[in-house]
Amino acid sequence: MMKPDPSELNPLGGLGFPITQPLAPVEHWGTSRSFVHGGYSVTLIPVTESAHPEALESLIAQASAWIEATGERRCAAFGSATGHNRIGTTVDDLEMVIRVVERLGYSPGVYRTEDIPIEIALMRSPDLAELLAGRLVPLTLAGAPLMETLLSYLEHGRERANVARQLHIHPNTLDYRLRRIHELTGLSPWLMKDIQILGAASIAARLSPENEGRCHTAVATPQARGATDGDEGFLR
Repeated sequence: MMKPDPSELNPLGGLGFPITQPLAPVEHWGTSRSFVHGGYSVTLIPVTESAHPEALESLIAQASAWIEATGERRCAAFGSATGHNRIGTTVDDLEMVIRVVERLGYSPGVYRTEDIPIEIALMRSPDLAELLAGRLVPLTLAGAPLMETLLSYLEHGRERANVARQLHIHPNTLDYRLRRIHELTGLSPWLMKDIQILGAASIAARLSPENEGRCHTAVATPQARGATDGDEGFLR
């Protein structure tokens, strides 16, 4: 899916990419289809089960190369639909992937649902996301960079020396901040169970609309699962 630029609109019907769709391998130009869904351009590419592995590999490589070549912040999402009756559901799933990637400001690139399962689950459960995000409110009210510290701590594998270096602080200062995080949230940055909650809570906090990221354009292109009995899977 992609928020299409006017120059990319198909003159035949006014939707999607031109006939030479950027994410469709050459061998599928004649069979691929594009349309607009929720402000994003969707590309469908029919493939059979036997062709799926090679088609997926080709599509991911081409999508990655195209995103890099554009020099723009574009994100591609891949999904599968085994049969026509699954296309609508898969398109909706891909839209959710792109929305999450945009909201969190993830780097341009190729994403699948299985790459960001926690993020998608929280996006679909706003009440749970709000509950988790609430656990971190004391950190934002503390007046110290505790949220920044927590995010860096989680992102860099909880390696004390590395995290301190990334934050340009002394390791002892990091220890103090982690103790403050524990005191304010009741969650220990050293216990795996609490670390998982802190991680989910940090994602929930960043998923709030006011923290929307900067991945402005996105291309959602599903991968195929081969179908049986002559049915075709689809690459979006």
